[in-house]
Amino acid sequence: MNQPLIPKVSVIVPVYKVEAYLQECIDSILAQTFTDFELILVNDGSPDNCGAICDQNAARDSRIRVIHQENQGVTRARANGVAAAKGEFINFVDSDDTIPTHSLATLAAHADGATDIVLGKYQGGKCPDAGEIPIDKYREITVTCSTIHGGPYARLFRRTLFDNKVFATPTCVRYGEDHVMNIHLAYKAQGRIYSTNTTVYYYRSNADGAATTCKTPEYIAAYQTYRLAAIPPQDIENFLPQGLADHLFHLWINATNHRIRIPKSTLAAQRQLLSFKKYSSIKFPTPLAILLYCNNPIIRAITITIRNLAHRILKKRQSLPGK
Repeated sequence: MNQPLIPKVSVIVPVYKVEAYLQECIDSILAQTFTDFELILVNDGSPDNCGAICDQNAARDSRIRVIHQENQGVTRARANGVAAAKGEFINFVDSDDTIPTHSLATLAAHADGATDIVLGKYQGGKCPDAGEIPIDKYREITVTCSTIHGGPYARLFRRTLFDNKVFATPTCVRYGEDHVMNIHLAYKAQGRIYSTNTTVYYYRSNADGAATTCKTPEYIAAYQTYRLAAIPPQDIENFLPQGLADHLFHLWINATNHRIRIPKSTLAAQRQLLSFKKYSSIKFPTPLAILLYCNNPIIRAITITIRNLAHRILKKRQSLPGK
C-alpha cells in the first residue's frame, strides 16, 4: 500500500517488553477503515523480540516506520515519535492495547483545520458529552480528571502543539507523566476542542502491575509537583474546589494509606497537599486524618493496625447468618 507523503494522522506506539501483545496492537491499527495514516513504532530498547516484530511489520507495510533507541522511558519514546512524525495530527496507542477498526475514522471526522484536539474514550472510561468543548472548560477537566481520563490515548492532537516543554517531564515522574503532557497540550491549544463521546480504544490492564508499583509516595509526590507546575497559579486556585484537591488527595491516600514510614523527600509535597484540605469535599474520619497528618511511624503503625482489625471484625459480622 502506498503511503501518503503527508498523512492526516501519525499513530505513535512506544514499544517495550510487550512481545505477547505487540502484533495484536499493530494488526488493529493496520485494520483501520481510515487509511490516511502512518504508523511509527518506537522500540524503546526492549530486551525481548519486540524490535524484530517491529522490523518484520515495517518490511510488509510501507505505512510503518520503526525507530530503535536505547531505553529512555515512555515519555522520550513518545517525544522521538512525534519528532519523526509527518502527520497533521498525532494519535498515541500503547503497545499492549488495541483500537477498534472505526477508531481513526471516528476521530478524524472532526479533525478539520480549526480543530486542535479531538477526544474519544476507552471502553468503560469517561468522556465529555459529544460536541465542542470551550477551551477553559477543557483545561479544567483535563487538570481535574473530572469527566476525562488522564491518559494520552483515544485522542487526536494537532502536531504543531508539541514542543520541548510538552515532553520536559523528568524521568523521576514515573506515574502520571502522560497526564502532565496532556495539561501542557491543553494550555498550548487555541483551536477547537471536540468530543466524540465514542469508544475508540481498548485498554488492557497491565498484567505485571507496573501502574500499581508506581503509586508510591515518591512517585505521587513527583507527579503532584510537576502537575501543579504545568498549571498557571490562578487556575490552580480556580480548579482546587472543582475537583483538583479531591483528585490529589485520593492519589496521596492510595499511596500512603498502608505505609508505616513516609519518605522525607515527600514532606514538602505533603505539606502543600494539606494546605489544599479546605478545598476538598472528602470527609476525613479520625484514622484517615491521623494517617494524612502524622509521619511518626509508631503512631501510624498503631493506627493502621487498629483500622485493619476494625475492618476484619466488621467483615466477619457481615458474614454471619442473618446479617
